[in-house]
Amino acid sequence: MPTPVAHGLAGAILYTLPPWSQDPTREWSGLALAGFAAVAADLDFLPGLLLGDPSRFHHGVSHSLGATLLFGLTMALIAPSTLAGGYPRRALLWASLYGSHLVMDFFAVDTSPPYGEPLFWPLSSQFLISPWTPFPDVKHGRGWEAFLNWANARAVAVEAGVFVPLWLGTLRMRGSWRTLAKG
Repeated sequence: MPTPVAHGLAGAILYTLPPWSQDPTREWSGLALAGFAAVAADLDFLPGLLLGDPSRFHHGVSHSLGATLLFGLTMALIAPSTLAGGYPRRALLWASLYGSHLVMDFFAVDTSPPYGEPLFWPLSSQFLISPWTPFPDVKHGRGWEAFLNWANARAVAVEAGVFVPLWLGTLRMRGSWRTLAKG
């Protein structure tokens, strides 16, 4: 599974794309919220972490289109309205950011049952995973060592090496789009 670094950077990339933000280089609070939204599905780790088993509740209903819809509608109500215009547009933004997490996890190696995620919950509880998994597995265990280990540090380094240039390229392209729009 991708780490929160990859999920957060994917959120930054999506948020940077038009038409979501006016100037993402100056809207750091919006960018931080976008990163949070893209990582939010993994908040299901927190109850398990408190119980000493971080994976205990992971990849449950928080990794579904039902949760994506609920998150988008809720965030559109409570997030600053300057981020993306009217309510329907904001709901689409937040659902897209949250949904990016599900897409990335769908294409990730998953070595612990149940394999995959219940994408179509509440309509179906079937767990789905892609046969093509370009994202490597992240090592899980008990306690904090579940997150802090060399395998995960390597995964973070690789993800940053891929996603940071993509985000910077998106920022650069956005500047080009602005120039085209003015001309």
